[in-house]
Amino acid sequence: MSVSKKGEAIRKKRTGELIFYCCLIAIPLLQYAIMYVAVNLNSIVLAFKSYGVNQDGTATVQWVGLVNFKAFVQEFFQAEMLQRLKNSLIVYGCRLGVGTFLALLFAYYIFRSFKGSQFFRYMLMLPSFISPVVLVMIFTYVVEYAIPAIFSVRSLFDGPPIQQLFVVILYNTLVGFGSGVLMYSNAMARIPVSLTEYGKLEGISPIREFFTVVLPCIYPTLETFLIIGVSQIFIDQANLYTFFGGSTHFSIQTIGYWLYTQVLDGRATMSSYPYISAAGLVLSAITIPVVMIARKFLDKLDKEVEF
Repeated sequence: MSVSKKGEAIRKKRTGELIFYCCLIAIPLLQYAIMYVAVNLNSIVLAFKSYGVNQDGTATVQWVGLVNFKAFVQEFFQAEMLQRLKNSLIVYGCRLGVGTFLALLFAYYIFRSFKGSQFFRYMLMLPSFISPVVLVMIFTYVVEYAIPAIFSVRSLFDGPPIQQLFVVILYNTLVGFGSGVLMYSNAMARIPVSLTEYGKLEGISPIREFFTVVLPCIYPTLETFLIIGVSQIFIDQANLYTFFGGSTHFSIQTIGYWLYTQVLDGRATMSSYPYISAAGLVLSAITIPVVMIARKFLDKLDKEVEF
């Protein structure tokens, strides 16, 4: 085969591979453009509009500038929204202080292969295979019927609003171990055996090994989860809708639940969407600098352990 024919064959092959590659990524790129880029751009534009309905049933669209933003900022500092903000911070604090710490402990228990570790690994992952609605039904039945029947007490949902909120937080803590434990335990599995064996030769206790060896080695994974948690403060509805539907009193609502019900609830119409879009942009403007500050602070705590 001559050089020119060989070069032509290579060009045809590369052209065919390029066509195949373009066809392969065309659908994902189209889906990304429509379902992410277009939707988010439309949400941004929507925040500067208002919708009205004429007497003949036709809709009118007007550009109103920052009216929707001003309305939400005013509502944000009212008692109901401040209570939702407080509840959102409580949910985040419980997940950070209790959920993360317990997930790390369970992951370390599995990492050290203590007795029953494999059983705990499977049991902690079990909720991931069951529908959240089914889990909520089971948990609600236990709280409202099983516990009162066994201990002769009232249903835990019959208490004050703060008690109902903490019952929901308890549920989220119990079912939220799966992914965290799996990620942390996988990160711990990458720790070189020589490090742990050296610790055993030095006679360090499991507690010291956990804080001085394991945590520094898996810190990047832990930092990622912490930053993700901060970014979800305003969008986490803590399964409140699954428990109570759209009729929950504001005293136990989170901001994420409020946003969720404003869009999903049957009362939402096109006239309310611009206001909700503006609310989402304002909350995003608050979240972004908070996430950046948290990331900068957490980066300073990183000991940059290499192994």
